[in-house]
Amino acid sequence: MSKMSKNKTVVLVEDDPIVTASLSERLTEAGYSVAGFASADQALQELASLVPQVIITDVRLPGTDGIDFLKQLKHLDESVSVIVMTAYATVSDAVAAMKLGAADYLPKPICVDELLVKIERLFETRQLRADRDRLQKDAERRFRLGNVIGHSKRMQEIFDVAEVVKDLDTTVLIQGSTGTGKELLARAIHFQSVRRALPFVPVSCVALSPQLLESELFGHERGAFTGAYRRKVGRFEAAASGTLFLDDVDDIPLELQTKLLRVLQERKLLRVGGEVEIDVQCRIICACKTDLQQLVEAGRFRSDLFFRMNVVRIELPPLAKRKEDLPLLVEHFVNHYAARQGKKPPKVDPEALHYLVQHDWPGNIRELENVIEASVAFCSAGRLSVAHLPPEITHRPPAQELFSLNLPGQGRVDLSELTNAVQGQVIRWALRLADGSQIKAAKLLNLPRTTLQSKMRKLGLGD
Repeated sequence: MSKMSKNKTVVLVEDDPIVTASLSERLTEAGYSVAGFASADQALQELASLVPQVIITDVRLPGTDGIDFLKQLKHLDESVSVIVMTAYATVSDAVAAMKLGAADYLPKPICVDELLVKIERLFETRQLRADRDRLQKDAERRFRLGNVIGHSKRMQEIFDVAEVVKDLDTTVLIQGSTGTGKELLARAIHFQSVRRALPFVPVSCVALSPQLLESELFGHERGAFTGAYRRKVGRFEAAASGTLFLDDVDDIPLELQTKLLRVLQERKLLRVGGEVEIDVQCRIICACKTDLQQLVEAGRFRSDLFFRMNVVRIELPPLAKRKEDLPLLVEHFVNHYAARQGKKPPKVDPEALHYLVQHDWPGNIRELENVIEASVAFCSAGRLSVAHLPPEITHRPPAQELFSLNLPGQGRVDLSELTNAVQGQVIRWALRLADGSQIKAAKLLNLPRTTLQSKMRKLGLGD
């Protein structure tokens, strides 16, 4: 038996002092830190300070018995591993213990070597689980920020910038075409920041007339205009010390841009019809679907307001420019909508994924999400195939065929050589799409990884 680290704590609950002494000695020799108790009630008083990973308890104990003790343990900490032992080995005791979440069950007299093997396996399982959780969190950190998903180089750069600015007061300008996820990114920045418990207040600057937008942003006093029957608190005030998200700032009328500039410069505002200045404490994130610099040059946007907004600029690329993220996005939306529809997530056929990757996605992430939601709804056989995709995705003009043959004037062809050339193109396509991962590329090609590696060696594509 290999020596264990002393920080691996085992609690032993046994009312027989001889058994306690014997087991404690063997466990200590094996490298465990052991705390022994004669009753479950004594153990419960000390568990908070001990924080054990494994607990070994007898079933027959004075006061609280082992089964009730197990119930309380699982209520306090479901992750703790419990081994139940008893001299009264009955099927009913074993079933009761396992149903309550016991990791194992041993009859007395205890075979110490068997017990040590079980304990070591429990610690190994806990470590594997911890490693898995760590890797999953690391993957989530690298491939997503909140609900913004991507592993492409451009998205990783965006995540890096967002990570730097999330806790700052700096104004952020997010630029991207409709449907690229600008509000989603703004929400991610807010909810990953120290402001996460404070309000996130979104405002669409294109949905309201200039007068209504002014009132919506700054609020108004009673009687400020016809129909202002009571005081209204604006979105700047409602955001308090949280985040105000101004969407479609490229649609803010010129006459309102001057008032907005003053608020951004002085961090104070006046309600419409008001006379008392109010401090602005929120962090501001803006978004636009067109290039503000071009609007400035065209005289449709104030240059000084542009510079106030354009402190940190993040440009979200259209989906067509980040196709390597598409498999990851498809998987995310499939899982999301399958859960919402109460079904097991279907497997996406490689051919269906190919059609999704080849599509131009003029509606960007929003269009992809809608397509996957509808496809999952119509998918009932556990596999999402081409048949579940809408016609605009699966329709392919003749020029978009996977491969076309141009053989005029050819008297003969070497079929083997031609087949190898086609295979090479397809494998390179899959590797590019999978960002170099042979495991992912094999899945895209519906091949075992070993078969893919064999083909790559045969075609001279490297390992």
